Amino acid sequence: MLGRAAEIDSSALRAVVTLQAIRGHQAELQAIANANGGNRAEGTSGFNASLDYVADQLFAAGYAVTIESFDTTANLIAELPGSDDRLVIVGAHLDSVSSGPGIQDNGSGSAAILEIALQMKALNIESVNRVRFVWWSGEETSSHGVLSHVLNMSMSEREAALYLNFDMIGSPNFVRFVYDGDSSDSVTVNPAGSEKIEAVFLDYFAGQGLATKATDFSEHQALPIFRIAGIPVGGLFAGAFAIKTTDEAAIFGGTAGDQHDPCHHLACDTFANVSLEVLDQFSDAAAHAVLYFALTSIVEERLADLISTVRGLVIPSKDGLSAKLDAALTAVEAGNERAAMNILRAFINQVEAKRRSGGLSNAEADALVATAQIIIDSLS
Repeated sequence: MLGRAAEIDSSALRAVVTLQAIRGHQAELQAIANANGGNRAEGTSGFNASLDYVADQLFAAGYAVTIESFDTTANLIAELPGSDDRLVIVGAHLDSVSSGPGIQDNGSGSAAILEIALQMKALNIESVNRVRFVWWSGEETSSHGVLSHVLNMSMSEREAALYLNFDMIGSPNFVRFVYDGDSSDSVTVNPAGSEKIEAVFLDYFAGQGLATKATDFSEHQALPIFRIAGIPVGGLFAGAFAIKTTDEAAIFGGTAGDQHDPCHHLACDTFANVSLEVLDQFSDAAAHAVLYFALTSIVEERLADLISTVRGLVIPSKDGLSAKLDAALTAVEAGNERAAMNILRAFINQVEAKRRSGGLSNAEADALVATAQIIIDSLS
């Protein structure tokens, strides 16, 4: 459950992040590959031209563009300003393999986050949190673009960051994979907060009536680097080398027994090697998630989670506790932090009273008090 913090209306952004515009960016990347030996690999003229194209689009939209150089190549960064309490990093690798143009891998993710960035600027969205869009170099070789970036992040940035990855989101024989943030379907243990990212995507797709499937991070070199650094991770993926199962075909359509992307890392990964259906669906989901984390403060999110926890308790007279938390969230949303802190202190007092009366166990009361105190400390 995402609580009231899930009430982010992304419809206006999704309406202008169009499939036509994303396909336009992919067409430009295809033309660049055609003019540069058939690929856009790191360290080549094709990659440099791809970097220039994205930078020119962002600059024209009003972004300050940063070229983060390392070794013989570079990442490209553009930011929306906001609170340093949360840093939302939105990434897609821009380089292709040397054997093909990489219009699905990863012209799909690169084009989608470019259009999201452009339209957030065009709509004059005032982000609550810092949003950092990054187009990575070197993912197809060693992910040293991602590694260089993470190693150069300050400790305060790492503590505030979460990472959303969009790689291969237009696979022709697709599955709607969502990264398994809560580790319920894989053995990978992810940093706290990863489960929230997964929940945002699952909540969105449920609202659209679209089936999803959990996936681990084994095919994505960027995600383990962020995960090892303790940064919450999540994102979307439509499939690569793996073979579509009969069950997947029954749910998502397509052809069982074929790869999710039969042209993965091949010369045939061209403009034609894309499912328009899943690219459209995933770009909308990406826009929603980026906006959700851009506009939802950590305090609001923690309060919403606490409200959900209280509502899930099987105790008598819990409505009073819920009412106080609702009032605290309303105060935070109105910018009245002092009032919110006072309400939360009253909430703690009420929790302690219920502990003394036996209405709450020590474990339940301890958890509620600790979370409320963390929120108070964040507001003070």
